[in-house]
Amino acid sequence: LNALNAIEFSTLPLVQAAACLRSLGLLRLLRRVPLRQRRLAVQTMPLPGKRLLPSLHQRPAQDFPQHDPGNPYSVFLLQTLRLDCGLPALPVSLSAYRLPGGLYSNFRPATAYSANATAAALWVLPAEQRGETAPALQARQRPDGSFAAAEEVPQGDLLSTATASFALRRCALPLKYRLADFLRGCFRDDALFAATPSSPVGDLEYTTYGLLAMGGMP
Repeated sequence: LNALNAIEFSTLPLVQAAACLRSLGLLRLLRRVPLRQRRLAVQTMPLPGKRLLPSLHQRPAQDFPQHDPGNPYSVFLLQTLRLDCGLPALPVSLSAYRLPGGLYSNFRPATAYSANATAAALWVLPAEQRGETAPALQARQRPDGSFAAAEEVPQGDLLSTATASFALRRCALPLKYRLADFLRGCFRDDALFAATPSSPVGDLEYTTYGLLAMGGMP
């Protein structure tokens, strides 16, 4: 906890800032909440970030994913940070990143769909703007249960599968295919998840995505 408190928050890129803030909240929670009460407490934990959030909006573009503070992924990070800190979400406009048919890209002009950009858009857009997007993402699931990062990518990956399936669950849309077989294919003997069934080694990052995908299963 002392090490995290010593980090200069304003110097962190946005992804690391979000991780740092969430880690601070979890550590403080673990120090004061009895074990039997932690599951509920995690869902409502206050994060120590209200005083830090203004600095996020003053950062240079290179601190944001794809060096763009307005793309779906950057907006998703900013909005979830605000909500984590008990602040209301800000109005957003992602029309510059929207493709015909409702899918989204993290780049402007939007020319190619991204599973992660579309999943991020589903999290930050109001319900009335998700109507075309959610079914379009649902249709991109592949028969092995996976989602690929982009249309032309030959193999699905765990990051895209986790974010897409979790976003669809939030929209109350069922998956077309079961996730279980794909997840088993990514699971390794050391209890870690790998990026794809053909990736030989698992790691902590993809294990997080594996757990997220499991949270999106019915």
